[in-house]
Amino acid sequence: MFDAWLLGGIIRGLQSIRQMSKGFQKLFRSGEDCEPAWKRTRPIATLMSSDNKKLIDLDDNQKPTPNSIGYRYSWIKMSEPSIESLRQAFLDHESRIILPDNVSNDIHPDKRIRQTKIQSISIKNAAFLADQEIRFSPNLNCVIGGRGSGKSTLIEYLRILLEKDQLKDIDEQTKERINRVRDTLKCDAKIEVCWENADGVKDRIIWEKDRVNVYERELLDPETYFKNIPISFYSQQQLNRLTESVADDDNIRHAQRLLELIDGFSKNDIDELANQERMLKLQIQEASNNLYKAKTLDKEFKRLQQEYQELNRQWQARSEIQVDARKHQQLKSEARYLNNALGEPGKQFSDVVDLVDMIASSHVRFPAEDSPHAPWFHQYDEKVKNAKNDLALTIRKAVEQFTTTIDGFKASDLTWANIENELREADEKFKEACAAKGLTPNDVGRLQEINQACTKKQQEIDKLATEIKALENTFSDPKTLIQQLYQIWIAQFNIRTKAANLANNQAVFNESHRRFIEASVKYQQDYKNFCELWQQFAPIDKRTRLGKNWEDFGQNLYTLFIQRQDAASPWELLYNWLVGEEKAGLGVVSVQEMSQYVNENSEKWVRLRCSRVQDTVDMKLFRADGTLAGSIADGSLSDGQRNTAALALLLAQEGGPLVIDQPEDELDSNFVFRELIPMLRKVKSKRQLIIATHNANLPVNGDADLVYAFEARDGKGEIIANGGLDQKGVTKAVLDIMEGTEEAFRRRREKYHF
Repeated sequence: MFDAWLLGGIIRGLQSIRQMSKGFQKLFRSGEDCEPAWKRTRPIATLMSSDNKKLIDLDDNQKPTPNSIGYRYSWIKMSEPSIESLRQAFLDHESRIILPDNVSNDIHPDKRIRQTKIQSISIKNAAFLADQEIRFSPNLNCVIGGRGSGKSTLIEYLRILLEKDQLKDIDEQTKERINRVRDTLKCDAKIEVCWENADGVKDRIIWEKDRVNVYERELLDPETYFKNIPISFYSQQQLNRLTESVADDDNIRHAQRLLELIDGFSKNDIDELANQERMLKLQIQEASNNLYKAKTLDKEFKRLQQEYQELNRQWQARSEIQVDARKHQQLKSEARYLNNALGEPGKQFSDVVDLVDMIASSHVRFPAEDSPHAPWFHQYDEKVKNAKNDLALTIRKAVEQFTTTIDGFKASDLTWANIENELREADEKFKEACAAKGLTPNDVGRLQEINQACTKKQQEIDKLATEIKALENTFSDPKTLIQQLYQIWIAQFNIRTKAANLANNQAVFNESHRRFIEASVKYQQDYKNFCELWQQFAPIDKRTRLGKNWEDFGQNLYTLFIQRQDAASPWELLYNWLVGEEKAGLGVVSVQEMSQYVNENSEKWVRLRCSRVQDTVDMKLFRADGTLAGSIADGSLSDGQRNTAALALLLAQEGGPLVIDQPEDELDSNFVFRELIPMLRKVKSKRQLIIATHNANLPVNGDADLVYAFEARDGKGEIIANGGLDQKGVTKAVLDIMEGTEEAFRRRREKYHF
């Protein structure tokens, strides 16, 4: 009581420790810079208070004025108001006491961060857990209990209901455990999970009759719904797999799944870039297909032109009929123009009418009957529908008027009758001219065949020219799109680099503030992934010179890519080499050989150029004295050290709930206390943590906001205590379960001589 009263006097009139003098800040925080003679075992706990010379006095903004009730206050976290809760708050003030900087804009601690959270789980008729409801804190939850008390079963029930049990990256051992737990859900079992997203949207997810459904909702795509729930589950085996590494040909090890953890720091940005990447790949594929089609059509166009040219030469070879033949050709050309002047006869305009009719008939009415402005929108909707009908009618009349007008151009022209007659009789007149020149019927028949062939060939040429023009007007340049794709890959890498730096700055030793991990990202340097992509493009016939040297050529390409460090992709480097912009030699295969192979396999080449070689992540781990313990790349880290790195990355992120089953396994107790606990304390106010554990450090020194203690009774796990450490039942359960009872704890204390 004396210390509390004295502290109240010291800080009277102050708004926060940050506004004290540097000397007082050193004293209160009891850090390394504090004078040794003044340094306390734990930092001093403080509360803000006022003299309360006024009772309630509010300013114009309805905020308390100086020295009135509420002008200075502190937030204290408690299970319930009690002397023990206050004692716990002073023992662990960093976790339980918040001093507002400015009461005029202060926000309740629970509302400072909007986050997704699991609210509760209720269990009925399960095999190994008693009927009960468990309500979770939005911060740190610790589930404790002896072996077989149901801790892990509870974690797996959450995983099953949120459908995170079918993910591709779950290892076989974890799958087997999940399946065993699922088998404990009898036919009459009912499990219900309530969860709330960061925007306050709530759902009840229910397991009943061997299936999962969402209460009072008909999901259009359940897979997408559950996939978008931002909750992560990790067992000890999964933590091990996160940092499992494989060695490449240079004996450099890569933990490929660490990339997932790095991406978790900027998931929204990474997902957005991934969406852009997918869309660009589709555009590149379409543009490449159109380009290939345009080249094919152009080749066909030249073939038709050549054939027409040959037919025309045959036509013109009969000199005695040249004048008549030329006139006949000109008349036929005029006839073709008239037929094609309006496009495919009549079709353009009937298509316009059909389109407008479809728009008018497919009008979608305003759906809501109970919206705030429903009457206005229904009137507006009716007007829009009528306007569409009027538009359809207007366009139909306009097309009819257009047709009448065009026909009128010819009907009103005095010369049209003669022109029409001459065009109609062109073939017969030419036939008569041929007979007058002494040509035989066979000659005339042959000329008519050539003439018909010329006409048909010209129509094919005109149609093909139209198709080529349409393609040229619609497709984008694949080269430009591929460069945009490369820019997305570089942007992804930059985001990952920033995320790695953020993780490095978060994971620091509590006392020395040195980093204990150093994550680094390397651009497209997953050699195993490179080889997989390169082999997908490989020739089928390995007997050719190209096939025999394919792997060596790929190795040279990869090595040059690593050395250059300025290429957006190995495939960009290969493309530049093929077109002569890259002068460095790749050996074993000539440019001509590779160019021919690329041209013959254009679709596979496009797929390769759109394939991203994965980035790699390396992790170094440092000891408390700053010396290097090892790295994943050199394969020198133990399982426990690798798990340390994985946990550091997981906890450094912000995001949805993180559920971990026994994270302390394979970690030494010194690390758990000195590094893992400070990380948990730093993170728990930003995201929900649910941890099943056997290590007392996590609930006690981590100052768990909620502890659930389980005990096996009659073969079923049942809650024996729940709440914070300011609850007597909870502290007793922690002592009994995690310390081996109070007596065992007391005897160990005596052995330690403190």
